[in-house]
Amino acid sequence: MPHGDILGFAPPLAMTRAEADEIVGIAKAAVDEVAERTLAVAG
Repeated sequence: MPHGDILGFAPPLAMTRAEADEIVGIAKAAVDEVAERTLAVAG
């Protein structure tokens, strides 16, 4: 599903707000870590 600079999700059809918040939190942490590493290499 993900290709290039696209971040794809395939969440379940039914989930709680807490589960959605967890998905978003995990994705944000991953993106933040990649950005930090990228800036460290470029800087």
